Amino acid sequence: MYESESYYPNNPTPKDITCVVLWKTRQPTRATAEGGDSAISAQLKSSNAFKSRQPVPSVAGPASPTAAAAPLSSTVAASPLAKATPPPKPAPPRQQQQQQQQLAAAAAAVATVAGSSAATSGRAPNAAGPTSSTAAAAAMLSNDPSYTGDVHGRVLAPAVEGFRVETGRERSANDTHDQILIENPELEVCWYSNYFKGRTHSNFVGFEEEEGPFVLSVIHEVDRLGNPLQQQQSTHLTHSYQYRTIVWRTTVIERIIVPVKNEKETLSPSDLLAAACPSLAERTGIKLREVDELTDDFVKQLVAMEDTITSKRFKFGALYAKDGQLKDNDMFCNETGSKSFDDFMLALGDKIELANWSKFRAGLDTKKGMTGTHSIYTAYRGYEIMFHVSTMLPYNEADKQQLERKRHIGNDIATIVFVDGTTPFSPKAISSHFLHVFAVVQPEVVVADVEDLLDAEGGMTTQYRVHVVSSDKVPKFGPPVPNPPVFRSGPAMREFLLAKLINGETSTYVSDSFQARSVRTLTTILKYIHEKYFESGSKSSMTKRLNITPQSVYITNGAALLAEAGSSINPPSTSPSAPSSGVSITSMRSQGAGETVGGATTSLFSDLYTVTPLLADFPHEILCAARLSDDVILLGTDFGLFMWQWHFGSDVKEIRTEKRRSFSKLAVRRDLNLLAALGCKRGGHSYVMLYALDDILAGSSKHGVMAACKGRKLSHSRGCVVMDLLPAEVSQNVASPAPVMHSTSFGRPSQDRNDEHRPILCVATRKSVMMYNWSLGTREFVRTRELFLPEQCTHLKFSWQGVAVAVGGELNMLDMETGNVTTSILPQAGVKAGIQSITKGETNSTLQVNYNNLTTFVDYKGAQTRDLVIKWSAVPHGVVVTTSSHLLGFTNNTIELRSLLNGASLQAVPFQSSVVLLHEENAIYVSANLEDEEGSRVSSFYRIEYNSKKASS
Repeated sequence: MYESESYYPNNPTPKDITCVVLWKTRQPTRATAEGGDSAISAQLKSSNAFKSRQPVPSVAGPASPTAAAAPLSSTVAASPLAKATPPPKPAPPRQQQQQQQQLAAAAAAVATVAGSSAATSGRAPNAAGPTSSTAAAAAMLSNDPSYTGDVHGRVLAPAVEGFRVETGRERSANDTHDQILIENPELEVCWYSNYFKGRTHSNFVGFEEEEGPFVLSVIHEVDRLGNPLQQQQSTHLTHSYQYRTIVWRTTVIERIIVPVKNEKETLSPSDLLAAACPSLAERTGIKLREVDELTDDFVKQLVAMEDTITSKRFKFGALYAKDGQLKDNDMFCNETGSKSFDDFMLALGDKIELANWSKFRAGLDTKKGMTGTHSIYTAYRGYEIMFHVSTMLPYNEADKQQLERKRHIGNDIATIVFVDGTTPFSPKAISSHFLHVFAVVQPEVVVADVEDLLDAEGGMTTQYRVHVVSSDKVPKFGPPVPNPPVFRSGPAMREFLLAKLINGETSTYVSDSFQARSVRTLTTILKYIHEKYFESGSKSSMTKRLNITPQSVYITNGAALLAEAGSSINPPSTSPSAPSSGVSITSMRSQGAGETVGGATTSLFSDLYTVTPLLADFPHEILCAARLSDDVILLGTDFGLFMWQWHFGSDVKEIRTEKRRSFSKLAVRRDLNLLAALGCKRGGHSYVMLYALDDILAGSSKHGVMAACKGRKLSHSRGCVVMDLLPAEVSQNVASPAPVMHSTSFGRPSQDRNDEHRPILCVATRKSVMMYNWSLGTREFVRTRELFLPEQCTHLKFSWQGVAVAVGGELNMLDMETGNVTTSILPQAGVKAGIQSITKGETNSTLQVNYNNLTTFVDYKGAQTRDLVIKWSAVPHGVVVTTSSHLLGFTNNTIELRSLLNGASLQAVPFQSSVVLLHEENAIYVSANLEDEEGSRVSSFYRIEYNSKKASS
């Protein structure tokens, strides 16, 4: 077992002692010496220094020729470590000899690094922060004097106007690397190439006076497979039908999936336009014609428009900068790079010979050698990447600007700047209309880790510090820079840098400067299509129903969207604390598609989440759920209440109530011994029913039916449409007593006596919203407020800050104290938003509003809390933020994984008819309500658990 120790003999001046620890598998060897260099002593004399690996900045070239050529024995003699005393317990002779050789090598490396650093900076190296020359350069270049770099005080790039710098400092300390994701991967955004091309579909050319020309492409799809996990769990999977739609506009390409109930249900172009882009569908005077013959030229034009938003090939720059170089001419004039730079580039890709190179060449000459003889190339997740390496491009001694090198790197969008020293790099040092993203890399020589020590040269190794600089016109993109922003050479560094550069270039496509180019391209192509195909097409009505033969959901290269589950499904765990035994869903979509790990296809979704089936083919439709205790979940169905418990396995117990009701909302307050349930008996009115938890949990079971549980109706709740009960942890923040109007007796005292003056229940009937307090003295719910609405409330979310209600397709914020109503303007909503749900946001003071196929985040005043609108591929039934980086959208046929940083699509996993029932800290509980060919309804119950270790590794 590896160990790390620091040893100091009894010495009155430990600050002057240098300690070097060498590890073997069993016994550490210690060596101490007096008079060591103070900076190196500070770095090495404690075990914490070994753990944190504080770096000695790497400087290109040796300190002096004599130092570089000095023999090992003379270097050791010159080092304070030459006086090293033996450890208290000597090892066997042979082991001692090996350890002494390793110790001498380590001493030589430390002395060489200390000498070269001192010679360069004029002082001893400081591992804790930047050198004075670095700080001075940063202050000279920076517009923000308060900018202090990353968590270690390193400044690789100054804060300059027009650019943002990612140092990892925005994240919590020791926040490790996130899952490396490609945002908006080609398969998720290039729908036409992958889902339309070569299959039966319809295309319409349209024109509107203000909009100009546009194209509507529609394919009718049927999913005959479902999800493999659902296939194994349920025998009632039915075919699901949908219209996959693309609207090609001069400013943007809109995409949406519109589900339909069955094969016979058809939609019109007007329906599809309204779903994809409501603002366009609301206009009058739209002229539409169907393209009768799908020619190769027409297909070619549509594919060309898709090429403006993504690519399968990327070219990145790699610029080498020596220490002290601040101007681009100096950097481009570096004829060769250092060994450290060469090693770094080989960690990213393969060195290839350009002569007769047959793969992606990124504009490099592969015939006459005009652009050099070699370059760095790699393939990554299905993408081809070629680097324009400054030191591999031709060097012209007579050209002080090295225009040939600038011609390539200056026309790249993203580039790596390798700073072989401590001088900060300013993005303004390079004048280019194309360069928007810079990954600034600085090598650092550090003490080797335990696992690397025996392979390290002289006990030292190289790590790479990375800061990412991007134009503030480029939307934010992932993966986030870790904290601290340090990598060892290897797969983790390669994965991060390649994904960061790919995502950076893709995000640049939608920046203002590149968006203008994209608009020009789209406009030119759409005008060409309109001129050539509009007049020759058949006249079509916006309201005419489409008649398109359904196509199976397969991508055009013949690979199924679904991979087989890969393992059998085990029964759920019998203990809530036991490890999950579920099976992960796999898919061949986007992330990792075609890549293998140990011969198996990888899946992003299964890396982040594990899906465990809890209940299969339940004969009633599960509509809602609430947790009663640590191992009991209550299910509300169209046939009454049922209890699912861990030790029941796949069985449930019915809770008999005084009358059979269909329950659409359940809420539990354990501290009040209360279950509030919104239920409606067949053919009757809906009420909020109140039940005592003790009666439910203590009831005996006979033949799968719990003993009768009697509930009470909440007064004035007849005709209730929606309700919301504050959780105990939220209601503790609620203040403000209110006048009493009416009361309903129920329950037992709460543990917190302040609940008496807190509104904790909000109920909406057809055109009014009522608020209830909990009275401890009378053990009653007390109605304290009622506000009347102009139209029926469809959704409601209650917080101590106010009430958010969806009324008439608008989001309204109610102040229950003053009665003031504020209408929130939802972005991109059109005339009226089809609000799907209002749920708690990332904090108790924020809301997540899902409307049309969009999601936005607001506070209880209606103001946006994030400059972000998520646009889903289909209208989601529910949206859940699962981590600080990701959120899931549950649509009719898929679960979509999106980035919370910028809303980018990451992956879509097929999953039929999923409804979010319960969202807890580390898991989501969903139901899949299916209908077989005979029309009978059945449900399955699943838990989606976050693989937190994988999500942050």
